[in-house]
Amino acid sequence: MEFKVRQAVMNDIYPIGYVHYKSWLETYRGIVDDEYLDNLTLDSRIEKVHLYIDRCFVAEVDNRVIGFAAYIDTPNDEEENTLEVSAIYVLKNYLNFGIGKSLIRECINANPEKDRLSLWVSVLNKNAIIAYEKIGFYREGKEELYKIGSSTIKVLKMSKDLLDWLP
Repeated sequence: MEFKVRQAVMNDIYPIGYVHYKSWLETYRGIVDDEYLDNLTLDSRIEKVHLYIDRCFVAEVDNRVIGFAAYIDTPNDEEENTLEVSAIYVLKNYLNFGIGKSLIRECINANPEKDRLSLWVSVLNKNAIIAYEKIGFYREGKEELYKIGSSTIKVLKMSKDLLDWLP
């Protein structure tokens, strides 16, 4: 499958919001309570895009945004050389084509001073965990509880040393 990855621009706010919304519905059924997902709105996801649009890359197929990744500097002072992927979503029909890996690569390339990459993932999102492990992420052993609607989900931290990342 041919796709392209590029820096997000303001015109991408709606399509990124849509991917975020649709991906939640596709991914988190059975992980987060149904009531929360049934009440999730596209507008609520679009609003969130404003928080990270300047630190975001999109993946396109036929000029249509089908995935995105956003990053932040890890807020923990102990991890000053760590970059964190704060959000990464690819529409279900476009999974397993290397799109997520390419999005992560662009986040890394935008932050060449970082030597480690981390992210948090639900322990119940087995497909994502397997995909991250395939590209070299390891489980750190850190877990946290995260409240979403009436659900409390356990998330685990995964990391990757960037010295071995092939651009």
